[in-house]
Amino acid sequence: MTQQVTTRRPSAPPAQATPRPGRRVILIALALVALQLAYRAWSGFSSGWLGDDLVLMNQVVGSGGADLNSLLQGINGHFLPGALLLTALITKAAPYNFTLAAGLMLVMQALASLGMVRFLVVAFGPRRSILAPLALYLVSPFAVASTVWWTPGSHNFMVQAALAWALASQIRYLRTRRWISAVAAVLWVAVGLVFFEKALLIIGAMAIVTIAYFTTGSGKERLLSVWRNYRLSVLLNLGLGVSFLAVYLQFVTLGFGAGEAARTPIGPVVDTMVLRSWATGVFGGPFTWSDPANGPTLAARPSSLVVLVCVGLIVLFVRELVRSRKRSLRGLLVPGYFLAIDVLLVTTARASLIGPVIGFDLRYLSELSTATAMGLALSTMPIRGALEQVEVKAPSVFIDHPRRVTYACLVVVALALFSTTRYVDGWNTGRQPTADWLDNLVTDAKALPHGTRMVDSPAPPYVAWPISAPANMVSHLVRPARPDLRFSGLGGQRLRAVDSMGRIRTATVTHLRTAAPSKDKVCGYRASNKTVKVPLDGPVIFPHMWVHIGYLASGDSAVRVSAGGASYRTSVAQGFHNLYFRAGEQRFKAVRIGGLVRNAALCTNDVVVGQVVSQEES
Repeated sequence: MTQQVTTRRPSAPPAQATPRPGRRVILIALALVALQLAYRAWSGFSSGWLGDDLVLMNQVVGSGGADLNSLLQGINGHFLPGALLLTALITKAAPYNFTLAAGLMLVMQALASLGMVRFLVVAFGPRRSILAPLALYLVSPFAVASTVWWTPGSHNFMVQAALAWALASQIRYLRTRRWISAVAAVLWVAVGLVFFEKALLIIGAMAIVTIAYFTTGSGKERLLSVWRNYRLSVLLNLGLGVSFLAVYLQFVTLGFGAGEAARTPIGPVVDTMVLRSWATGVFGGPFTWSDPANGPTLAARPSSLVVLVCVGLIVLFVRELVRSRKRSLRGLLVPGYFLAIDVLLVTTARASLIGPVIGFDLRYLSELSTATAMGLALSTMPIRGALEQVEVKAPSVFIDHPRRVTYACLVVVALALFSTTRYVDGWNTGRQPTADWLDNLVTDAKALPHGTRMVDSPAPPYVAWPISAPANMVSHLVRPARPDLRFSGLGGQRLRAVDSMGRIRTATVTHLRTAAPSKDKVCGYRASNKTVKVPLDGPVIFPHMWVHIGYLASGDSAVRVSAGGASYRTSVAQGFHNLYFRAGEQRFKAVRIGGLVRNAALCTNDVVVGQVVSQEES
């Protein structure tokens, strides 16, 4: 019997194990976040300071500096201690260096984006379907102003981050009943409140998710279930909310036409904010913005056709949800809740002063980038471990076809990138005059000798809005870079002022009024220890005009000058020199000079009253 020998072929090398689907989804999500941050970096690092940014700077470099009281003081009805602290750090480390500000905004955006990934993974698991709401959040036009503008960016991203991380921790608590997760959720809300009072709304969002998905029965039974099963969360959030409101009311003064709020119609604001701004922004709109020539703060300007199409698509999507899913509409309560509160806040605090057109400013809808993406996820996917979940009741021609969903997301992403890129380009175009003016001011200020005296004046409206006074004054704008410069009613021997381009120039005084001719052609008016009154060729009825005295002094001496109710003690130097000072508010017909010491005397035939202009403009 012959034994048959069989030979075994050498086995192929074992194939490397492919990553689990969940891990692959998380890696794709992190890659999308990285792409978003790269785009945000391009947007932010090309921008610069504007408008309200200068108000924040003024608050932290004023008399109190960045002490606790200055940080807690509200600005225009807002509570922004975290944003003010970051502004103070920037101002101290590198005044007017926007690169540092853009870097901080990028870090806060990263925290918010990673928070959204965390929320989606905790709530729904690492499934492919979470990539759709994540992508729509990452490119949302609602956050574009916060990307290029420090004032909204310094706090809006932290509200987004607090919302995402807090809801992720809240869902873990609802699922596991672990006290550490409840505490983490409340702490994230507290972090958001340090930066912006709107973070208080996160407590309402957590309540919606808790009641809608982790309780059952009637309304009364659901509330009893919340108290019985999730009492710790209720007490922690109640304590935080009451404590914050006490602090807010102590330090923040409400303003911006609050008295007119009750008479402001809400309908036009709903039209601009909901139908025209939010509805188009959901699909990557508005696609067109206001003319950048009108200023860098662009506003949405969608066409009527775009609004009609976007509203129609929302109606069709909601109809498809109702047809194909059970318990889907409750997920839309989250964006609906934030949208309703935003409309009320804008109506009462802004539209009463500016009008419903303010609803086109997307910075008032910043947190809707997070809330809308959350609403999409909650309405289409079941929350893991929830008592009541979204369930399929009929096949959907859209939701149940991943390829169609992917194509739709790609279209929306492309449209959103188109909209935001147009915004960034328009912003930089409109902001350029402001950038040039501030750059000229800071550059020239840094070259001045220590303690140089300057004439104070308001910046042009395109640099700092007049409503922001005194933050719009040159003395406040230059203070972060040169706090030693002196802005008072005394101009010294050489008058320096800022011209229309932001350059610090040697200035002079226009000849609105001059000294009346004197019989003494050599020493028209002689001042010594006794005061001499120099009559003018007409009365000065305008307040705060400047006075120029060209004099010859016999020696160095102190001197007192006065006009229009303002009096100054200064000094004169031996020889031919100039002296400048600002008159008071009162009407006057003469300038007084006297109070010299050590037998010194002063002669002048040259006394002029007028406005300050640079010598190039005179």
